[in-house]
Amino acid sequence: KHKLKICTVTSANAFVYSNTKKSFKEYFNQRARHTQTSFHYPLKQKSFLVLWHFLNITFLLSIFLTPVNILFILPFSVKIIFDVTSSFIYQKKFGYKFNLFEIIYLQILYEIFLIVHILNAKFGKVKWK
Repeated sequence: KHKLKICTVTSANAFVYSNTKKSFKEYFNQRARHTQTSFHYPLKQKSFLVLWHFLNITFLLSIFLTPVNILFILPFSVKIIFDVTSSFIYQKKFGYKFNLFEIIYLQILYEIFLIVHILNAKFGKVKWK
């Protein structure tokens, strides 16, 4: 609308910190508000995000097809290796510390919650402060 660009900024001076929500309901509402704003992104950014998360979910779910063919473990393995490697590379820069197990299960939870948050933002009643 205002011809502003959306991009990733990795400078520590650009980080915005917020207080941790005290309840799951507060967290859920906050994520719904954040997700709801993504409906206003330019088509190019929305398309990229849809493709990115579709691939992430597809790669994660591919593990369930390994009984059909063992090669289905490859997309899952590639995704996990990418997530773990990139997390270990950027942990210090972004000021967080996760162990291997946390990186894997949190990435899986993130993709699941993303679907829930999109549905909630699109069809739920989102309260803004």
